[in-house]
Amino acid sequence: SSMELKTGVQEFMTDLLRSETPILIFSAGLGDIIEIFLEKEIPEFRHNHESSHIVSNFIQYDNDE
Repeated sequence: SSMELKTGVQEFMTDLLRSETPILIFSAGLGDIIEIFLEKEIPEFRHNHESSHIVSNFIQYDNDE
């Protein structure tokens, strides 16, 4: 399966991030995958995590094994 942004979302989110407008993303999916996807598709997302937040299911790794 593949993921893609709807038309205009990349430009819209880039404008929001550049203007430091808060972005809140809710998803029942895997937050780790969403974060990686957004960092790849929207370069500004990589540099501006202060004004964005993802509420989702994040994988917790057990470092003891």
